[in-house]
Parts: sequence; structure tokens; C-alpha cells
Amino acid sequence: MSNPTKIIKVNPEIIEEEKLEIIARNFREGKIIVYPTETFYGLGANPFNREAVIRIYHLKRREFGKPLPIVIHEKSQVEELAYDIPEIFYRITERFWPGPLTIVLKSKEIFPEEMIGEGGTIGMRLPDFEWLRRLIEKTGFPIIATSANISGGREISSPIELTKIFYGEVDLIVDGGNTPGKRPSTVIDLTGSRLKIIREGIISKKQLNEFLKEINYD
Repeated sequence: MSNPTKIIKVNPEIIEEEKLEIIARNFREGKIIVYPTETFYGLGANPFNREAVIRIYHLKRREFGKPLPIVIHEKSQVEELAYDIPEIFYRITERFWPGPLTIVLKSKEIFPEEMIGEGGTIGMRLPDFEWLRRLIEKTGFPIIATSANISGGREISSPIELTKIFYGEVDLIVDGGNTPGKRPSTVIDLTGSRLKIIREGIISKKQLNEFLKEINYD
């Protein structure tokens, strides 16, 4: 990279409009940004900017064909991004959104092909983290929310560790202190005839199964 990585320190418990606007502007300019989430640190960019999407794959050493998830700031965005949304989506998001649940749906043809999964799918999440939702809203579009690590490595909650890996590789690191960590989001796929759990995370299979039983999901 021709320019050194910039670092902005934030307190995620405080909405600092000026700092949020600086970060949002960097997203709009196509920059690659490391930022805090309610679990670990995320590696993000504008999901509609193909050059930025490809940079993220290279930075993570991630295989093309493994789609990148996004975060949104409100549930109404889903219908702008996905189609053929099943009724179970609305029931399950009433219970688990905002929260650490990534939902895979059929994607509209609005993203670069590298963003979407086999069969034209996209994973999205509405985070239970006001600071991040406000950032997404200011940005004006959903943002990529893949884990800030090298593919196959563990998720990272320490900004010091992140700086060792990504300084000089990304455009901006948003240092929000140590994130809660624990476990990543749970991932479910709603593109088939049945709900499928792709990854068990903070929300357990038991919680999901109890909810499905409660609503008489067959």
C-alpha cells in the first residue's frame, strides 16, 4: 500500500457523530476497514465495490466461491437485497434480530459475483450493537462483515493483535478496544425447503430448535 494505515480510536458505547462520519466516508470511498462488532473485529468494505471485495479476499487469503456476509442497519433493508423471502424469516427475526444470527437468503442481482454464494445467495445480519447500526446507516449501504483474520485462523477481539496483522494492509483500523469475543454469530440458510443450520455460534441449535417447535415449524 502506498499510504500507511490510519487508526481511529472510538468508544463503542458513545455515538461520536464526527468519527462515525469519517469512518462512513472511508467506506464510501472504497476503503478497506477493520472495525469492532458485538462479537469480534470485522473486516469490511462496500459490498457493491468489486475492487474492494476482491481486496478483502486477497487480504484474508480466502478462496473465491466462499461468499462474504454483510451487516445491515434495519430489517427493512432485507427486501432491497434479497428475494423469495420465506415466511419463517419474519418469524425468526422477530425473536433473534437484532442479534448474532446471520441469515442466508437468495440474493438479488445487485452485488459483484464474488460477493454471492453458490446458487446466488447472500448472508446478512442485523447486529445488536447500536454503534455499528448507526455507522451502517451513515454509510448509506450495508457493509461487508467477514471476520478480521486470515482464513482458517481464529477470530480476533484485540485491537493490538489486529494491528500486528493488518497495519499496512488495510486503509483504516477502528480501534474500539477489546470486543466481547466469546463465539461468532450463528449462521442459518433459508434458501431451501427447510431451515438449515450452517454454523452454531452464540445462538445454540437448542435455542433455535426450541423456537421452531414453539411456532410449530414443519
